[in-house]
Amino acid sequence: MTISLAGYHWQHDESFSVVRENGYHGLQILLVQTDGIVKIDNKTYHVSPNTAFIIDSCVPHALFANGKPYMDDWIRFQLAPGEREMFDDLELPVNRPILLGDDDTLTTSMNLACKLYNDPKI
Repeated sequence: MTISLAGYHWQHDESFSVVRENGYHGLQILLVQTDGIVKIDNKTYHVSPNTAFIIDSCVPHALFANGKPYMDDWIRFQLAPGEREMFDDLELPVNRPILLGDDDTLTTSMNLACKLYNDPKI
């Protein structure tokens, strides 16, 4: 697995919206840190803070603020040959919300991954 791009606590104003009609090539972990609206493959989710998504390669999706500032963490990554089968064997919920509640493990891990991605000498 190779990280191709990563962002931690990316902040946007209350008018934020982005539509990715063709998604991204590769997988993406998205962690919504605020209330927001996430559309994935024609399904709309009104999400609360600390909701994660694993978005599959090339799946259309869109992100929107919900009348308030919006913030998220995200990591886009590519799987090496043979890793897709291992990923699928994990049977993770893909393209749907994962409610994390008060657990901050994912945001802490994403912060560390972003630091490593941006400064590999760490």
